Amino acid sequence: MQAIYDDVKKTAEEFPNQPDLRDSQARIAANMGIDYLKRGQIDAVIEISDELKELAEAHPTETNLAREQVRLLAMLVFYYTDDDPDIKRARELYHMIVEASQRRPEDPFIRKAQADTAVSIIAKIDDLAGCGKSRSVLPPAQLVGFCTFVTR
Repeated sequence: MQAIYDDVKKTAEEFPNQPDLRDSQARIAANMGIDYLKRGQIDAVIEISDELKELAEAHPTETNLAREQVRLLAMLVFYYTDDDPDIKRARELYHMIVEASQRRPEDPFIRKAQADTAVSIIAKIDDLAGCGKSRSVLPPAQLVGFCTFVTR
């Protein structure tokens, strides 16, 4: 997959007036990042995310470039809240999504990704705090404000 991505990236750089090529580059990069994520190659995923961010910043009118970066970041947040419970890292990545949302406040895809990842982080915090398993132990009045009842 890396060789295909490199070919598309090279072509997109050779023909900078064709935004469709950058769009394909971004989609391939995000899908490649998701494949790396499945293999546990987190450093490679972060590198791809950084590359997508640079690409999106270099071409601010091409909305899908930022969307693909956010899609990959969201997958990382879900990884850190599901497979590898590292809430600190999940929150760091969430703030990168917030930054993307601030750069594109009108984009519903990015706003939705921000909301979905926030829900996932809050649910994991509740789970780590024991809210998921101890809800029936405390009276409902004591649970209000302590646990948020959200699921992803």
